[in-house]
Order: sequence, then structure tokens, then C-alpha cells
Amino acid sequence: MTTTFTTEGLPPAEQLSYWRQAVCDVFMSLDVDAPRASTHGFSGSIVQHSQGNLDLAEVIVEPHTVLRSAQQIGRKEDDAFLVLVQRAGQSWIEQGGHSGWLQEGEFTLLDCSRAYTMRFPEPIHHEILKVSGNILKTAVRGSEHLTAVPIAGAKGPGRIFLAVLDTVHDTVSSLEPRAVVGVADALMDLLGASVGTLPAAKVQPPKNLERYHRERVRSFVQDHLFNTELSVEFVANQVRLSSRYVHRLFEDSPLTLSAWIWRERLEAARSALLSASCAARSLTDIAYSVGFKDPAHFSRLFKTTYGCTPRAFRAGLSEKK
Repeated sequence: MTTTFTTEGLPPAEQLSYWRQAVCDVFMSLDVDAPRASTHGFSGSIVQHSQGNLDLAEVIVEPHTVLRSAQQIGRKEDDAFLVLVQRAGQSWIEQGGHSGWLQEGEFTLLDCSRAYTMRFPEPIHHEILKVSGNILKTAVRGSEHLTAVPIAGAKGPGRIFLAVLDTVHDTVSSLEPRAVVGVADALMDLLGASVGTLPAAKVQPPKNLERYHRERVRSFVQDHLFNTELSVEFVANQVRLSSRYVHRLFEDSPLTLSAWIWRERLEAARSALLSASCAARSLTDIAYSVGFKDPAHFSRLFKTTYGCTPRAFRAGLSEKK
């Protein structure tokens, strides 16, 4: 979805108030100070592209100051980072003991969970990507301490990241939902590589990030195991990863993700057949209750796994009694 916020056409006396509300709605709670606005009005525009786990905004605005105070922090949504790309002009950024000028062609991180200050002495053009705090902190240890540090966009991974971000900006409105997930994954990988070029960065081995995502997937599956719509594609969409990446997470495991889902469902069915409280339930009812859509499929898979049909398994239990 693309949403545009602009002060154009508003009465000058209302423009700054509108802008303050717009930046809070798009990004987070912020204080905006523009002394000239009371007499001259205020000019600014935001074009936000938000689809799935891709949140990208373009900001063009006149000189002003932005303050993120400690009193404005505390919501769950604040566990995020802003990737601030300086497309034109220059910005003074302060956060976590770091401060300095961000020049055209550079980009930096801002931690939404901590206070910061930005000063724009001239009109600026920013591109701002919002990313998950958990994922970035897993990819780069101590990333919260690398904020307000300029990252070169003219060479190395930073140049590749900005080039891809340019393409995303131009095409995001036409991307299919499934494609958005893969694009967001690629941007996160490139961002991690770019931040990793900073001298103080401690990049995690890729396997650590994969382990984090694998546990996320497993946790989601266990919470929704009996949902008949559960599939690799469904899981990938819900945890905001690409299906291809989810498949790759389990390629070195003894079971694929699909096979693991079916095994867990069969184990739940087997436990139900062993339980005295389920003795009166039909096999069809048990099959449906653990996520099978087709009782015949349940019976075939049960026999393949345990060497007998569910009916024979239950009959064997009765004979033993």
C-alpha cells in the first residue's frame, strides 16, 4: 500500500501541526521543531510504501529539528531500526554517544528504542527503511551501539545495498506479496553486510541467523500445528520469510519442514489413540482434529509411519487390555 502525506494545499498555520502528526503516524512518536513555521508555514512530503514486512518511506522536507525523547519510548513497536539514507542535503545525527554529519550518498542506523536528535539545516531528501530490531540484532551483535555512524554508500556492500534499495523504491508498488518477502530478506542480508563493514561491528556467522529463523518457524508450527491450512507457504507468509528461504533452513535437517509437520500431527493422533479419554472418538474425528483434511490420507500415512493402520493400532490396544 502506498500512502502520501503532504503539507501542500493546507493553510500555513496548520502545516507544521499536520507534519508532526504525519511523522508520528509513519515512523514513531517524535517532537518536531521549526521556528519559522509559525509565520511562513512548513513544507514537507512523505510517500510511504508498506507491504508485508517491507516498510519504505521517502521524505522531502524543509529545514527543521527532530527529537526522540526517552518519554516517547516504551511500546513493543519501538523494537525497530530506521535505515536513514541521505539522498540530498546533509543531516546532523546524535544517538548513543555518537554524533556527526550524514552527507549525501551515505546512510546510517537509528535505534527506535532509544532517544536521538536529528537537525536539518537545509532542505533534505531522505529514504527511510524500517527494519525489525530482533532480526538486525541477531545478524550484527551490538548493532544498537552502531547507530548515528555514517556508512559509505559509494563503495562495497553499501553501494550494492543502495542500488537495490533504489530498484525496490521504483518497483515496490507493483510487487506481488510473495515477492515482497524475498525482497525484504535480500535487503536485510545486504544491510547486515553493509553494517558489518563498520570497524566496531561484530557480524554473526550466517548460521546463527538461520538458527534464529529456524526456531521462529518451529515455534509458529507448534502453535498452529492443527490448522488445516498449515503449509510451508503459509508458515513463510506468517513469519515474513520467503518460502525458498524457509525450505533452505531445513535442508540439513533429518526431515523437511513438511515432513516434520506431518510427523508431529501423526504423533498427536497416536497419543489420542493411546488415551482412554479418546476411546469413544471416531478415527475421522481424530484425523480432522490434528490437521488432516482427508481421513484416507491420515490412514495411509499412519500405516507408512507405524506399520499398521489407525484402526488396527486401536484394535491392538483393545486386545492387550
